[in-house]
Amino acid sequence: EIDSDEEERKLHAELLIMQQIGNHPNIVKLIGACSVEKPLLVVTEYLSGGNLLDHVRRMRAQNGLIYANISEHELLRLALGVCEGLVHIAECGIIHGDLAARNILLDSHANPKLADFGFSRDNKASKVLSSGKQDKQRKFPVKWMALELLHHNIFTRKSDVWSYGVVLWEIFTLGGSPYPGVPSRYLLKRLLTGYRMEKPLHCPDELYDVMLSCWEEEPIKRIGFPEVHLALTRLL
Repeated sequence: EIDSDEEERKLHAELLIMQQIGNHPNIVKLIGACSVEKPLLVVTEYLSGGNLLDHVRRMRAQNGLIYANISEHELLRLALGVCEGLVHIAECGIIHGDLAARNILLDSHANPKLADFGFSRDNKASKVLSSGKQDKQRKFPVKWMALELLHHNIFTRKSDVWSYGVVLWEIFTLGGSPYPGVPSRYLLKRLLTGYRMEKPLHCPDELYDVMLSCWEEEPIKRIGFPEVHLALTRLL
């Protein structure tokens, strides 16, 4: 149920983004919508597998952090599925804007699907976008935010790449909380001095190199999703 006109406006904007993205195996499917009368109704597919964060945390709970019992191939498969969804939305000119393991849903076969496009925006017209007046009143998830958003309050086409690097870290720590021991209010200063999260235990060196490439300070130097996809495919 929608509580206000502002909430309905946000939902309508999210609906338009989902229509623009269209169907993809790694994106939650839009079934339909009805805007003839208020409230606006939006129907998406039901995904029974919960979210990715809970999924990898269950893997940790079931195995007690005994990585020998956890398939590296399975973790890479999850990471690759998320990447394939991101390749698609980038080709559509869309910035997700709120990429985190909690916002990735799983179907009954544990196939990951991007969801929650409430922060998303159309970026075809410009390489750089302000976060917007409405966004200033919203709480962004600081520890997943790209450096340019933290520092200059702008999104770029590579902002999702930074956040994806954090998602990779979440997957390979089996649901760890990013930047452990670093309060959010100190994060920007630490990042500007070159601090990056350490390599997760049992994470392949090649994959950690991908994470570091996602966390390049300058967006223009940051790896792109097609290159990430190629690197993950080689690791599989």
